[in-house]
Amino acid sequence: MPPGGEHKAEVAPLSSEPVVGQQAPVRPRLEANEAILRARVLEELDHGSRFLEQRLTRLFPGFAGWLLNPLAGMAYRAVGRDEVVRRAQGQFDAVVGAAKLHPERPEAIFDGPMTAYLKHDEAWHRANRAHPRFPELEGTLREVYVARVEAVSALLHRGEGDTYRDLLRSAFPTREHASAVMEREFLYADRILAMAEAELDLLHAPPIVRAEVFRVLREAYAWYRGRMQQSLVDVWPAG
Repeated sequence: MPPGGEHKAEVAPLSSEPVVGQQAPVRPRLEANEAILRARVLEELDHGSRFLEQRLTRLFPGFAGWLLNPLAGMAYRAVGRDEVVRRAQGQFDAVVGAAKLHPERPEAIFDGPMTAYLKHDEAWHRANRAHPRFPELEGTLREVYVARVEAVSALLHRGEGDTYRDLLRSAFPTREHASAVMEREFLYADRILAMAEAELDLLHAPPIVRAEVFRVLREAYAWYRGRMQQSLVDVWPAG
């Protein structure tokens, strides 16, 4: 889960969807840290969805363009902003459920929580399972999951304080440590994007707007990566 800057969290209601897999007893500190993380994730999803909407509006400018240009509607559905947000929330629930188990039962993260995570993964949802490189894609998605569980586990179990910034500084001793955790996830994201762009039928997308969709996704990825890197500078200004 990417690091970031200061955010004072209100205790948000937890998802009503049960987390798959056996849960370890929840301690008050874990519960408080989860609420801080959830608030942070919702904030980032809001920023990200607004960025996607702005980029699509720029790609197909004007209200009339949305109404009259069928490509705009196809691109919007292909990017699937609302679906991306909903699935990201489902992934967060799965990662948190696994992260609670991680220190005591690391093998348990490969049971139900991984299945729940993949069910909500955007690339997994759009993947062509008959493609020869699907096993490579699946393996990379599983690596992303493990990286996220380990990062969130550190924040849940070692984090202390009342803000996301507090959790980050207490869970990871230096900016370099936090950056290494973040870059591990971005390394896998680079690999997935490269595969999807090289293999035209690995992920389902309308061919007529495929180039536009991948342009928006690349720009969104670069924007998000830059945002996360800057957030580390904000938390550790001196480096």
